[in-house]
Amino acid sequence: MATTTRIGTTFIVLSQLLDRLVSGNYRGRNAIKDELVRLVQRGGGTNTRIDIDLNGRSVAGGFTPLVLVEDVNLGNLKAPRNFVF
Repeated sequence: MATTTRIGTTFIVLSQLLDRLVSGNYRGRNAIKDELVRLVQRGGGTNTRIDIDLNGRSVAGGFTPLVLVEDVNLGNLKAPRNFVF
């Protein structure tokens, strides 16, 4: 668990989780664009919550909160380079 998040040097690794959720493993490059992961601004814009679609995009059911990244706003976190999908 990272206690300090620095954009561009700290990565959020979701690859194993996505591989378990997607039949045949996730092979995409951007799970945010593929609508499996979404980012939600919280705390007046100072925090970002990462949600994941546990059912996959082909099944209705919506997103589930995964983690809250404190003191990092949505605009700084949303770039795919901050994640390992």
